Order: sequence, then C-alpha cells, then structure tokens
Amino acid sequence: MKRLFKAVAVVSSVVALTVAMGGPALGSVSQGTSVAVAP
Repeated sequence: MKRLFKAVAVVSSVVALTVAMGGPALGSVSQGTSVAVAP
C-alpha cells in the first residue's frame, strides 16, 4: 500500500513538473481535467 502511495506521489509530481515546463496550454488542459476529476 505504501509503495502504491509513493508511486502516485511520484507520478503527480512529474505531472506537475511537466505542466510547469509545458506552458499555459498544457496547464489549462491539466487544470480542467483535475477540476473534472475532483469531487
């Protein structure tokens, strides 16, 4: 279970880094999906 949590944390940080480097278009797409996924 801990390993899964660590993997999720790594993936989310990589996604955040990609968004930070990827520019506004990618950022807005990612923001839209996270808003849609969040309850």
